[in-house]
Amino acid sequence: VIVPSFKWEAGLNLSNFRGSKNYGAFINYNFEKDENHFKHNVMNVTVSRDQIYDIDYYDLKDYETGTNTTLSFDWDRILNKEKEHLNIKIGQEVFGGRYSYSKITMELENLLPILNRLFNFRIYGGILRGSYPNQEAIYLSGSVKPSSFVYWFVDPDNKISTQENLHIRGDANLRGYIGQHLNGKNGFGINIDIPISQLSMINLFCDIGNVWDEKFGSLKYNLGIGLDLQFIRIDFPFYINKPMKDERAFNFRWLLEFLF
Repeated sequence: VIVPSFKWEAGLNLSNFRGSKNYGAFINYNFEKDENHFKHNVMNVTVSRDQIYDIDYYDLKDYETGTNTTLSFDWDRILNKEKEHLNIKIGQEVFGGRYSYSKITMELENLLPILNRLFNFRIYGGILRGSYPNQEAIYLSGSVKPSSFVYWFVDPDNKISTQENLHIRGDANLRGYIGQHLNGKNGFGINIDIPISQLSMINLFCDIGNVWDEKFGSLKYNLGIGLDLQFIRIDFPFYINKPMKDERAFNFRWLLEFLF
């Protein structure tokens, strides 16, 4: 199968959805793009202006209202199971932007071919400096920003939080720490998923990492079982080593993730 190679792509985007307005302009350079064979290598530069105007849709622990103007550089490389992602984001007080900050994050997944046959491995690291909205912080239990698709499955009369039972893979991704809403200026995470060979939809997993501002504090980790149902994943992180005061280390926890 021969797939056309589109080296350059550029465009504008505008969305007004569930209490936010987003304007942006982007330009991509594709080193390699073959969706049929899971090959993807692209550099992207984006200028965007985002505004949250209705905080009722979001959890106040995770979001701030206001306008954020950013310049973002991304590099993405995907080769079958192997994934590499680098993001550099700069916030500026221009075009109504209220924040000035810089953020660098890196994500690597399944870089060792021999080990890929035994388990899926992901490592994440990020640093953040300056004055930033809370939603740009590095979160412990997963990304705080749901996609537009995920919003359709959430009751619009309730506040939306990806730090509770709705999971978006990202940041340190310690799945057992849902409900704690932990974030910081620095963070890292290591995620290991071990498929059960006789039961392909069942995975054992372990997540290790932390987020912090000035002091590292203590290392956190969790253990659990996941069910991969092709388009939906349900994780049960039964054990965490640093529970809250009114929480037990061994407990029934669950979170739902849409795999689109």
